Amino acid sequence: MITNHEVLEPTFVPQDLHHRDGKIEAVSAALGPVTRGYAGEDVLLFGPSGSGKTTLSKFVLQQLDGEAQGVRTAYVNAIGHHTTTAALDALLTDANLAFDLHPESTSVSSYYRRLQDCDEQVVAVIDEVDVLAEYSLLLSLYDQPNVTMVLICVDEDALFCELDERVRSRLRSAQTVRLAPFSVAELRDILWNRVDAGLDTTRVNPVAVARIAEVAGGDARLGLSMLRQAAKYVVENDEVEVTPRSWSPSSETVATLRPRW
Repeated sequence: MITNHEVLEPTFVPQDLHHRDGKIEAVSAALGPVTRGYAGEDVLLFGPSGSGKTTLSKFVLQQLDGEAQGVRTAYVNAIGHHTTTAALDALLTDANLAFDLHPESTSVSSYYRRLQDCDEQVVAVIDEVDVLAEYSLLLSLYDQPNVTMVLICVDEDALFCELDERVRSRLRSAQTVRLAPFSVAELRDILWNRVDAGLDTTRVNPVAVARIAEVAGGDARLGLSMLRQAAKYVVENDEVEVTPRSWSPSSETVATLRPRW
């Protein structure tokens, strides 16, 4: 039934990202100068949960990793690394710049010095940026001449209300990219691509996929969770195929699967 578990996970980044071509182009264009040895344009990426913000950013990072010379990429989710030291350590570790740095014994200035000493461009993605304990991190990264930031957040207005004027004034020059929820048809297409890559397609009823797309309400992360639950139900109960009955969501179940941020 399940031929590739990884494909059904929300962290999986597909080789082709459907229904986000224009947004990919916008982010890629902003970051384009880094491929020529110059700092890019900082990006603010907004959109509701499940609209593909994280996947889009990682997709663009993978493109840079595969095509660009002299560029280091880094990603951190501030939910698990909300302090300045933790966020910097995660970013530099992902960029392979923190091989001898340890958060317990390394000062914040040492992390910034490591960035300054790097002779390559660094693209730093900070997901759930509104969770950061100190927004001074953004000021310091902004002042690094070889660092370009991609900042991800659900609520644009709430973020700017929290920022002090120094940070706001700098981020006003950033490229803003807003993602809308997926339509039912778009989400159905996305789910079918995951079915093709991760499940035995002969054992998936199209009506079940259509139903999941409807219930998920434009939230791709939730839709994938529902598809994964349905596939596991079929395996565990030795059923023939995924049908609408394989996973019949109650409002409580949907609330459990839906992300809390």
